[in-house]
Amino acid sequence: MRFLYLIFALLGANHANAVLEYTLISQKICDPLAKKRTIKLGNSDRSALHVTDGRLFNSWTGSSAFDCVFEIQAIYKDELAVVIQNLSLRRDPITNECIDYVQFRKEDKTYSDKYCGEMNARKSTMVTTDDERILESSYLHFKDDLTVMIHIEKRPLEPGEKLDVDIVFTSFKMCSEKVENYAPCGMTKMCIWEGHFFDGRLNCPYYGCLDEKFCWDENAKPKYHINSELNLMFIFVTAAILVVLVVWMYLKCRASFLDESIPPEARCATPCATAPPLEDPKDAPPSYDSLFPDPADRPEQGAEAALLMQATVLNETAGPNSAQRPT
Repeated sequence: MRFLYLIFALLGANHANAVLEYTLISQKICDPLAKKRTIKLGNSDRSALHVTDGRLFNSWTGSSAFDCVFEIQAIYKDELAVVIQNLSLRRDPITNECIDYVQFRKEDKTYSDKYCGEMNARKSTMVTTDDERILESSYLHFKDDLTVMIHIEKRPLEPGEKLDVDIVFTSFKMCSEKVENYAPCGMTKMCIWEGHFFDGRLNCPYYGCLDEKFCWDENAKPKYHINSELNLMFIFVTAAILVVLVVWMYLKCRASFLDESIPPEARCATPCATAPPLEDPKDAPPSYDSLFPDPADRPEQGAEAALLMQATVLNETAGPNSAQRPT
């Protein structure tokens, strides 16, 4: 049984490690001494980074500002796609300027627009045949390194306000490179590692939900769905183990039933059907012979019974006139 648990744990661990996972609480991403951290992406299962706030802002008091700056380096020749999965940052209702924001900076010191307000990649994704349309919550970066800046203003939350940050960074290749285990995002020229398909995160920065299912309608999203090939392997291994266990139990029971040296109650650890035990003689009903005994079996009455039987025979032989003879 422990062996089965070990197999399940290993399969679940492989799936969980399909991307790098960090929260804004981790010093590997945000250094309180304002030192810029660097995250290096690689190939295959190391080609994506998932950053969330880690509930850092659940009890935000606004007593001080929060700033987090880190750098992402893609592997040589790879490009970088940023998809904001979910974002909830404050915007000034009058000027429409961002109070809190996420912003990207290239090595040439050029900055992207500030991202703030309410963003949800799944809700904004729509069914479309145009695979070249980039999501509004996405950002494409070609070559060089990318610096990420997250700023939360020194201001307490008003009633109804919340802070939420959920971003996925994916290193991708051009499909013309024809790299093994990489698949295209729809009909585009962008290829990502095939393990990022159906993993619950949007990695392709285009409309059409190209690497996931049921993105445009969260209500249609199934409660249980196959996330990746690792889950398929998990299902296959589980089914195979169950089949082996059933066959093993059948062969064991069959062998024990055929072995006459094993008591019936010990076979397969289940008592077998047997004849009911004999009743106690004390509880048995009286026999017929005890109720109606044969006179010949009683010595003290044997002689009298014989004489009575002879007299009866003589009377029947003499007839009815025998009683009128003179004596």
